[in-house]
Amino acid sequence: MNCVFCSVVEKNDPYHEIIWQDQEHLAFLDAYPEHEGHLLVIPRAHADYLFDLADDEYDRLLTFARVVARKLKTATSCERVILAVEGYEVPHVHIHLIPSTRPVELAGLAEGASQDPAALANVAERLRTSFHIV
Repeated sequence: MNCVFCSVVEKNDPYHEIIWQDQEHLAFLDAYPEHEGHLLVIPRAHADYLFDLADDEYDRLLTFARVVARKLKTATSCERVILAVEGYEVPHVHIHLIPSTRPVELAGLAEGASQDPAALANVAERLRTSFHIV
């Protein structure tokens, strides 16, 4: 497997500065930051999709991300730390932690669905049906 984040875990990638870690997770600087201090949080074990993690792995990853976010907020004196998960760039679970002092439009995330009320009602109905909440 040729996964860049697995390379970071194995310390074979000199382009990612590890900031914080424990036995199961790493937090390192994003190579393409949205803002200074933008970190990525990953599990050491390769996993492709966040919601495929076992419940305990998911809980520990988010707990680690919260610890890192609190440290990041203090270190950068930012107002908030934005958490984003998109998961397409690299097929390894990763959480973005981005220090912010104002609302931020994240590249790619700002282009959402239409705000047309009829279109939103249609989407809501499809989701309710799919979730069996009719």
